[in-house]
Amino acid sequence: MNLYEGYRSPIFRRQFDHVMFRMNYEDWDEFNRKFDPIEHPEERVIWFSVASFYEGIGVLLKRKLIDISLIDDLIGPSARMEWEKIGPFEIESRKRLNQPRAWDDFEYLYNELMKYMEEHPELKA
Repeated sequence: MNLYEGYRSPIFRRQFDHVMFRMNYEDWDEFNRKFDPIEHPEERVIWFSVASFYEGIGVLLKRKLIDISLIDDLIGPSARMEWEKIGPFEIESRKRLNQPRAWDDFEYLYNELMKYMEEHPELKA
């Protein structure tokens, strides 16, 4: 539940909202410019903090240290929304920066949540 405490903290909520509703980019080049560590260090820190939270949950899930149903109950919708916004840019970053495992546990989390939803259609309502 410590993870959930972090998730529901005012700091994380502001960071999540910032990424979801204030950070906008059309393509990978613009995405990359907006998160340049020299030009936009604060934007990078906010984005990294949010993505890292979900990456960590993905690691716990992959190692079977947390159950997918608990994740879905507590943070499922936000994890899905977040990956759907930044995931395509992260996948492109893997290719362009030759980092094939970058954010792969966040993607794993998303994919497992989507499978769980398919297996439990009653949860979609």
